[in-house]
Amino acid sequence: MRFIYTGKESGNPEDGRGDALWIVLREDGEYDESEEIADEVIAHYDRNGEILSIEIYADASSKVDLTQINFGGITEASWAAKQHA
Repeated sequence: MRFIYTGKESGNPEDGRGDALWIVLREDGEYDESEEIADEVIAHYDRNGEILSIEIYADASSKVDLTQINFGGITEASWAAKQHA
């Protein structure tokens, strides 16, 4: 499992979109579709309907205690590069 956080400084401070968290559950599936499962929370699924990741795309730092997450050096850029490879 991987966690990717984009800080508040990387987005639009008016809409909170830079304050986002991706929780990557699996990296072995091929992305197919997404669904907003709660306000500002999206689930990403593979072609078999299995969940790949969960994205809190706005104001994540107010929804999750980020100090409890071990990010392991993963960045937004490394996740994006893998998804488009």
